Amino acid sequence: MKIRGVCSAVLAEIMAARAAVLFAHDLGVTHLEVQGEAMMVINALQNDAATPCNGTFGNILKDASQLLMSILNWKVTFVNN
Repeated sequence: MKIRGVCSAVLAEIMAARAAVLFAHDLGVTHLEVQGEAMMVINALQNDAATPCNGTFGNILKDASQLLMSILNWKVTFVNN
């Protein structure tokens, strides 16, 4: 996925995760696995309550996390490519 105007790998991972979860939510998916290469993003999505959502990407991360919580059965995993 190519996102114009994104110059940070972490931001790209957050935006890709958010886009994937939003797409799954819109389709009515009830079981979802999100995979990513940025451990910081994976940890933040797995541990929403423990993650402060401030800073540069906090709002996007919080949005992705809230969308994820709306899915019945989900998991977020790290993949090392």
